[in-house]
Amino acid sequence: MSSLLKQELRNRFPILQSERLLLRKVLPQDETALHRLLNEPLVQRYITFRPETASHAGRLRRYFEDCNLALTSLHFVVTERDSGSVAGLCSFQRWNEEEGSANIGYMIAPPYWNRGMATEAAGMLLEFGFERLGMKRVYASCDADNEASGRVLHKCRFEPLGRSIRASWKKEKESRPARHFLLTADKRQKLSVRYALLHN
Repeated sequence: MSSLLKQELRNRFPILQSERLLLRKVLPQDETALHRLLNEPLVQRYITFRPETASHAGRLRRYFEDCNLALTSLHFVVTERDSGSVAGLCSFQRWNEEEGSANIGYMIAPPYWNRGMATEAAGMLLEFGFERLGMKRVYASCDADNEASGRVLHKCRFEPLGRSIRASWKKEKESRPARHFLLTADKRQKLSVRYALLHN
């Protein structure tokens, strides 16, 4: 049975807002922008979306619709407040409400790189997760050679857990070295990100 918290999120998905960013629910009109983002070669190099989902706009839309219904993952579109343009995606994946745990993931479109947007969006989502969702542990992973993502996690106060080899969806039998991280509620430091919760 769905929890009261998840039912509240279904009824009114949160909107997170900072001075320059707005994080909100994935909507049908985001289909084209998200399809373009997930199929951008510079982004696709590091993502773990199955290609049969990411390469078809209709399947991608249904994936996000299913996530919004089940709420095993919370996907937020990252937009610029001033222009409303879709800059990326930031998500809690494999959310386990009983254990208070989730994995965080994020991707930003290349035109918005080197502007601190991934760090800001991740910081907003982490604050929401720990303060509003009662999370105790948030995990993260990135490819070993993805230095930009590693810097984001470092700035968000994640601690390294170790390395492993993980399978790639891009090619059969291909594997990639990955780094793993953890941020806990009792060890985290207060982040400098400030946002307003417009509603939940």
